[in-house]
Amino acid sequence: MTSLIYKKGMTTLYENLSNEVTYKRTASKS
Repeated sequence: MTSLIYKKGMTTLYENLSNEVTYKRTASKS
């Protein structure tokens, strides 16, 4: 149970991180 919540939290964290990187990359392009 706890590992499932942890896994979900890490996935969300990773997605937010990659979204931020993509945003920064797009911003620096223009």
